[in-house]
Amino acid sequence: MKAKLAGTTGMPFEVIGVSRHAYEELTGKEATPFIQYYADKEGNFYEDIELDFDLNPPQPEAAISGWMCRTKSRKLIFSDKPPVGKSNVIWHYREGTDVRLLSELELFGNDIFPSLTWQDEPIEVEITIKPKKK
Repeated sequence: MKAKLAGTTGMPFEVIGVSRHAYEELTGKEATPFIQYYADKEGNFYEDIELDFDLNPPQPEAAISGWMCRTKSRKLIFSDKPPVGKSNVIWHYREGTDVRLLSELELFGNDIFPSLTWQDEPIEVEITIKPKKK
């Protein structure tokens, strides 16, 4: 598995988990209980707290993709998959589709996308969440 030294920006390197017994045999040192030990290819040993295994950089924003349409009563609907059709009164979705009235989520009002009407086809959207600029 890959790790880097904790608290550094160094390059990740390959390590393998080592049992307490193997650590004691190979280093001649007593292993501390409840500590996981790792070794690199060069034979260096590390305690788990010395390594950082979370190598994915933090993401500055997150996005949720989906579809928006309006009900006949002008409420906005957000779904993770597009509707498959509509009747005279409701949109129809495939089983397993996550469908939400935006007014129930209390994140957005019905005033966004004012040009989107019941008569329009659903539109594909992306909701982006990111830190506010100062």
